[in-house]
Amino acid sequence: MESKECARCGRALKDQKSIARGIGPKCWKLAGGGAFDEDLDVGELEWLIREKQLQNGEEISLGTYNLHDNLTMQVHIRYRERFYEAYGRLSDGGERIFGMGTDLKIVYAYAIAAGPTAAAEAYRMRKKKVI
Repeated sequence: MESKECARCGRALKDQKSIARGIGPKCWKLAGGGAFDEDLDVGELEWLIREKQLQNGEEISLGTYNLHDNLTMQVHIRYRERFYEAYGRLSDGGERIFGMGTDLKIVYAYAIAAGPTAAAEAYRMRKKKVI
């Protein structure tokens, strides 16, 4: 993403982690960030179990995020056509792909960032009265 301005409040971002995700640390927490960060710090056996679950047609859910009024987004990971996908299922029936690839760890990181990022962007648009 690489942004120097917070997607939620518009303030300048100073540290490298915030710049990479496009959201400052306070806004990250306010947007629901951090809830699934520990999911990345698991052993290789857990990653193999997750890969098998996904390859057998299951999905991994990473929470529901409120975007505005009556629109929410559920963030999931699935396996389709030899690729893992991080995607959001919108309550209005829409779908948004955040990342895909053959490395589940990378796609998982996309999924973890997707919900808070979308919630932060929606919050800022509400404040600007765009939505």
